[in-house]
This record gives sequence, C-alpha cells and structure tokens, in this order.
Amino acid sequence: MALTKVHYRMIAGSAINVMDYGAVGDGVTDDTVAIRAAITASDLAYFNGKPYVVYFPPCQGNNGRYMVSETLVITRNGTCWTGDTAVRRSQPTAIAMLGSATDTTLINITAEAPNFSNLSFEGNTSDDKLVKIFDIHPNPRLPYASEVAALGLDPSTLYNFEDVDIEFNNCNFQFSDSALHTYGRGFYVDTCEFFAVTTAITLDRESAYQEGQFSDQKQATGLRGYAIRNNRFHGMGASSFVIKNVGSNKQYVNGVLFTGNYIDTTCSVIRGPLNSSTFSGNNHIAINNIVFDAITNDSAGDGRGAYTNLTITGNTFNGTSTASSATHFLSTTSGYTVSNVTLSGNSIRNVFNHVVNIAGNIENLVVNSNVFADVLGANASGGPALILNMQTSGTIKGFSFTGNSILTASSYAGNSHLIGKNASSVLTGYSLEGNAFDTSEFVITNMSSSPWASADNSPSVIGRTFCETNTAAVTINDLDDGVTGQEILVLSKGAITFDVTGTNLNGGSTNIVTATGDVTKWICTDGTNWSLLMVMDNSANNSP
Repeated sequence: MALTKVHYRMIAGSAINVMDYGAVGDGVTDDTVAIRAAITASDLAYFNGKPYVVYFPPCQGNNGRYMVSETLVITRNGTCWTGDTAVRRSQPTAIAMLGSATDTTLINITAEAPNFSNLSFEGNTSDDKLVKIFDIHPNPRLPYASEVAALGLDPSTLYNFEDVDIEFNNCNFQFSDSALHTYGRGFYVDTCEFFAVTTAITLDRESAYQEGQFSDQKQATGLRGYAIRNNRFHGMGASSFVIKNVGSNKQYVNGVLFTGNYIDTTCSVIRGPLNSSTFSGNNHIAINNIVFDAITNDSAGDGRGAYTNLTITGNTFNGTSTASSATHFLSTTSGYTVSNVTLSGNSIRNVFNHVVNIAGNIENLVVNSNVFADVLGANASGGPALILNMQTSGTIKGFSFTGNSILTASSYAGNSHLIGKNASSVLTGYSLEGNAFDTSEFVITNMSSSPWASADNSPSVIGRTFCETNTAAVTINDLDDGVTGQEILVLSKGAITFDVTGTNLNGGSTNIVTATGDVTKWICTDGTNWSLLMVMDNSANNSP
C-alpha cells in the first residue's frame, strides 16, 4: 500500500505525530482516542532510554484545537510533548476540553521528569471553568526503598519523596479553576502565560517528608524547588491566586523562586506559608488584594501558616486607585511566626491599608531601601493605617526599618503611624534609621492606650511604649509585665508620684512627683527593675 504522507514514527528517534493516529485538531472533532493512541505508541517506542516525543502539529484554522472529552493520562517517566510556536502567533498549538465533557481534569500525570513546550492547554471554555488542567502526582516507584525501610518508614506514604521534576516552556494555560496542581517537588515554569484561571499554580504536598532529614538522593542531587520565571498572569480576578499552597503538609514547601514575572491582574501573588523562597524582579500592577497572604481558609481545608526565610526584593507593585479593606501588602494570621523576612529595594504604590499586617509573632523582619508612594490612605476598619501593624497580642523580636522613602496618599488623614501595636504585644530590638517621610507624624504607638486604673500602683505595661496615667492622685511603685530593654513614655494626667526609694523603680533618692502634662521615660533593665531616663516638667521653661 502506498503511503500518502510521511509518518514520523517510521524515523528512529523522531517524534510521534498525533495526526498519524487520527487526530484532526479542528476544534470540533473529539481527538481523545487518537491522542491516547499516540501516547501509548510513545511509551512503547523508547529512544535513548526515554519515550518518543509526542508532537502536536498546527491545528486547522484560527480556531483549531485538539479537543478531548476525557482525561489524558501520562505514566511514563521522561514523557515529552511539544507543539508549534508558529501557530496563531501568541498561542501555540492548543489542547482543550470539550464543553460537553464530564471529566474535571484535562491531563493527569503520575510520572517523573515530563516536559511540555509550545502548547496551549485549555479547560472547559464555558463560564464555570471547573476544570483542572494538570493534576501532577509523583511516580510511586521508590528508587531507595531499602533505605526507607531501614528507617522504619512506610514507602507507600512517601511517593518517591515526591519528585516530579516537571517542566513547562512557552505554554499557555486558559479557562480553568486550577491550571497546574502539583503534589510533588521539582517544578519549573518558564515563559508561559496564564489567562482566566482561578489559581494558576497549586502546591499540595502529599507527605510530611522533609528535605535533608536523612542521607537520601536529595542531598546528592540538590533539593527540588519550584522555579517560576518570566511568565505572564492575566485576566485573573481579585479572588484569584498566582500560587496557592494548600494541604496538610504545606509547611514543608521550600524553595520557590518567583522571578521576572509580569502580573497585570488584580489577584494575590501567594496564599499560604512558604519557606526559603525568593520573589525578585517581578512587576505586579492593578493589585486589589493582599499580595503576600499567609491567611488561609480553614473551612476549605487550607489550614494556616506564615513565612520563614522569605526574600522579597527588586519588585514593582502597584495597587488600585481606590481604597479596599483587603489591600495590605503582606499579611499573616494569628498563632504563627514570621521569621527572617527581608523586604528590600521594592517600589510599592497604592496600599491603602496596612502595608505589613501581622496577627502573630515577628522574628527578624527587615524592611529597607524601599520606595512607598501613595500609601496609608485609610484603614477600612477604622483607626490609623500603618507601615507595620501588630494586629493581636504577639512579640516583635528584631524589626529593622531603615533607608526607606514614604510618600503618603492624597487621602492621608494625618493619623497614620509607622508601627502600631496591640496593647498586649511586645516590641523589642528594633531599628528605625535613615528614613524619609513627607509627614512628621509617624511614631511607634499602641493601637490601644487606655489610662491606668485610678487605684493601681503597679500598672501593667505589657507591650506598650506609651501610657497615660489616671487623673486620680496615686503613688506608683512598680511597672508590671515589662521585658528587658523595653522603653516606655508615661504621660501624667494628674498628681502622680513615682516611688523610687526601695521599689523596682530606680531614679535617685527622692521620689519623682509629677503633675498633669509631665512626662517620664523609663527603661526595663532586667525584666523586673526600671531605671528613669528622663523627666519633663511641663510647667518649667525647657527652652534651650
């Protein structure tokens, strides 16, 4: 029988052409059976230890697509699919789910090291978008099963230490609830475009395995990370996410490198905790949500978390032009600690609420050499807008705010502050140097500064830097709940005496007698005792 066309599979080591197996690519015909046949042929035809490349040639016409009605499954390690970049100019060859399809996943993967390039993947183009384009699982094969068994671990729960090492280059992802949903590590997305998706990338750890916890292949080959570079995210709404870290083991996600991306949509960049990750050189415009949001929804099974070893540097973020209660820049939830976070060299504009909103603890937060413009317009929940807001009781240990420039928004009401603390939160070890403000009203303040009780001669100063006495006359002989290094200003609102003879207050041999308007400043020297730093007598002439 004469051949009417060249069959790629006849050439050793060349690609498997899906059209050789009956695929049409006209945007109407169901090509599921043909594509599955091509996948099977690729799996069986090994070349240099890998399956043959599955090639999707140009579709027919401007609206051409390879339509499928059921999930396509990839199980062979090293699978490679590629299309043709010359087709439809901005969109490569497309694989799409038929509108009548009942399956909710376009492609399911249980393999290591698959590669996809020059292809467009589309979920159901109907309005519901309830399609997961890629469902990516590690291969359950365990190459180091003997070592795992020796440690007394259950191999069935480790999923080959969750390696997937999947790569996407020059691909498009459209019309989906979740474009890329990965349960494993080793994830590389470069020069791709995401359009009209609710969540672009979902990280969903299946096990609690931690890199480097024993001598395994990770230490020999390097830890598997998540490199997301040079991509565009477009047409995603305010309730959408570029990256969403979910699942019961999300705290073990490490090594996200998010760099050189362009986000021209009103979504959040990240929801969920991250460790040892870098966000650099990105451009995010039209923000109408929290950019870095560690608050997650327990009712949806996401759990909660925070950030550890996170660097955010050299980015441009531009919010929307209207105030919104959600427009914090970085926000975390209560009960968790933000540690070793650097926010440096960024240009941040139009953040109408708190720039950094923390509802837990902070250890080593560095904010330096950033440019803040049109910020602190209002706090939608009332009160001042803040650069750093300690929303609930917690501890700030190590906060550096240096070398920044701040220009407030036109709607700035004159009641904003640099740092705002809940009355029961504690601030120790901070540096505020070399910053440029367009207002002199930035101070460190408590969000609550209610006066001391009238008869309390040992009032609590937990977490405070400023306190007001009651108007009733009283002798103070102690300041309770202080921490070493804590400094506090006390404004007298009546005839207040500080007993510095034989008490925990040290200030000479004569009691300090103050009147309304006088100010004293104290420092806690050892967690119990306080030393007097300054007395300002409001009735005296204090001119130089």
